[in-house]
Amino acid sequence: MDSRNKKADTRRVNRFRRVNFVLLTFLLAGAGAADLSGQEARQAEMSSQNSAFTLKVERNEVPVRVIVRDAQGRPILNLTKDDFRILDNGKPQVITHFSTQGVEAAPSFAPAGPEAATGTGAPPKTKIAERFVALYFDDLVMGFDGIVRTRDAASRYLRTSVQPTDRVAIFTSSGKDQLDFTNDRDKLEEALARLHPNGIFKKSGMDCPDLSDYEAFQIDEHNDRQALAVATQKVIDCRCGGDAQHCPNPETDAQIAARQRWAEAQTQATYSLRGLEDLVRRLSVLPGQRSIVFISPGFISESQLEMVSEIIDRAVRAGVVVNGLDSRGLYALVPGGGGDASQPGPAIPAQLQGVLTQMQTAAAQVNTEVLAELADGTGGTFFQNNNDFDAGFRSAGGLAEFSYVLVFSPSELKRNGKYHKLSVRLEGEAGRSGFRIQARRGYFAPSAAVDSSQALKEELSEAVYSRDELNSSRLRLGERFFKSGPMEARVTIVAHLDPQWLSFRIEADRHVDDVIFVTAIFDSNGNLVQGLQKTVDMHLRDATLERMRATGLAVASDFKIAPGTYLVRAVVRDAGGMISTTNDTIEIPY
Repeated sequence: MDSRNKKADTRRVNRFRRVNFVLLTFLLAGAGAADLSGQEARQAEMSSQNSAFTLKVERNEVPVRVIVRDAQGRPILNLTKDDFRILDNGKPQVITHFSTQGVEAAPSFAPAGPEAATGTGAPPKTKIAERFVALYFDDLVMGFDGIVRTRDAASRYLRTSVQPTDRVAIFTSSGKDQLDFTNDRDKLEEALARLHPNGIFKKSGMDCPDLSDYEAFQIDEHNDRQALAVATQKVIDCRCGGDAQHCPNPETDAQIAARQRWAEAQTQATYSLRGLEDLVRRLSVLPGQRSIVFISPGFISESQLEMVSEIIDRAVRAGVVVNGLDSRGLYALVPGGGGDASQPGPAIPAQLQGVLTQMQTAAAQVNTEVLAELADGTGGTFFQNNNDFDAGFRSAGGLAEFSYVLVFSPSELKRNGKYHKLSVRLEGEAGRSGFRIQARRGYFAPSAAVDSSQALKEELSEAVYSRDELNSSRLRLGERFFKSGPMEARVTIVAHLDPQWLSFRIEADRHVDDVIFVTAIFDSNGNLVQGLQKTVDMHLRDATLERMRATGLAVASDFKIAPGTYLVRAVVRDAGGMISTTNDTIEIPY
């Protein structure tokens, strides 16, 4: 086909799009003007308001993501809301919303190879992103050995498990050496190669006394006399050559050192969690399946429990899964040593060796609790105590498991900021089947009331950033575009809604409903390019409503975007809570 024929076909397609666009716009105007005369009469029955689409805010409900597995570890897929029971501090709660997330089974990944040739010599079309995986390296806490072994395994994961429709990012708790979501494997490999430890408070192994975070935690937070005795002996050993006569106040020195070390550990943990929270926010504005692989040796999080709970809450609302990967691998404890095989041990008298060993064993467990709790609470996987990091990345970086999302509004909730323990149980036959449950362990009560309008904002945001199509048969998309310049196109997206399902309420002689239309455009990497929200307020007479039901309701949204391939997402919600969503793609040629 020569260029003139191509241009003629393009003109015919654009004429067809313009005809459909004019028709859909006419349906909207006609429905509002039926049996009325003049612009003022139309406004009396229908009006609209435009606003930019904004991100979500928090709502006053508690979401709980639950994975149910059988004895062989396989997910159970056929449960209903009636099969679950939630206890909040031992009190049964009413499940107000119930949904499922994830795929029924995670397919095995084929090695990711180059794009298939098209046979035409033309470059392959850009693949719209369907899954986003963020590799979050805790370089504030990890040592050099941990970074090397995990980044090498991450490199093999990129070569063998990442698909053309996946986007991967490299993030760090220090904020250094990061790379946003991309499918460019060369850039990802370069970002991995740049990783190195970036601890704020670096330990040289020559500190005096050389206290672990757990020792400092036990001394400063719990006034543990045995831990203090070990720390005191360390002061005597490193400052006074083992001679207590030359150390006038070794216990005081140990307490001061513990206080300083614990303050540093809390600061470092806060930075790590704050980076994770920012990353959850980043993923919450992406469509499709979203997950994080949190790569860390872990840390004590007792002082940051509320922050951990807030991260879980935000992640579950946004559909983001946080997986944990313990960078220590198979943890080899050296009794009386520095805690593991990579750390030298102090000279501790025999009578205190048992105390030190107990603390090292407890520290190995306590440090990983934050990774386990994040994974349990968001429906993720926690890979630990294993040197097969290739298997770890395949597990933690794979598709999210099938899960259930249960939402409840706490009864008799006191806004005092206190921790509430959660328990999820199975009822009836499911409860007698021996299934295992993975779910979040608790939450913190809010300390202030939440505005009621926030729930609506979050519901719309969750629907926009999802890829699920809900009641999509009720909603159609049409589009037209024209090039206004070499690198700019004007695009009009028309959402055409079947009004049969709208839940009108009767007020005097009018049928009243408020319908929100949100149209969002995402680029091929899943980034939100533009979003527009329109609210149509309807106060329709009988005749107008009948004509609208016959013709439909259409709303147009205008955008300016650069050439490229885009995902178009439309969400419609009426005042009665009914939601319809659909997706489409549009390609603007260069």
